Amino acid sequence: MYPVYLLEDDLQQQAIYQQIIANTIMINEFGMTLKCAASDTETLLAAIKDQQRGLFFLDMEIEDNRQAGLEVATKIRQMMPFAQIVFITTHEELTLLTLERKIAPLDYILKDQSMAEIKR
Repeated sequence: MYPVYLLEDDLQQQAIYQQIIANTIMINEFGMTLKCAASDTETLLAAIKDQQRGLFFLDMEIEDNRQAGLEVATKIRQMMPFAQIVFITTHEELTLLTLERKIAPLDYILKDQSMAEIKR
């Protein structure tokens, strides 16, 4: 099974994203599993310590650190050059930093979109 990871510090939003991910995997019969839903970067990094691949949904801002998701994505990219990274954010202005850091995300999900748009 292909591992999926979620980093979101707002527990209410985390539960919503977990449900969307689980439903998408089930409905589409993807060979994936949600391995870890973390609210802090340390937990996520510990969960991927010995992994070589994964799909990551990362909130850009964790607690008071606006770039926590970018920092984690940089570490993930160093550990797993072919990891798939999707940012979940309200900070469109940080997208240029992903280019500067050569993170090459698969996509961006803007939190201010409707749930129907996010599910797509």
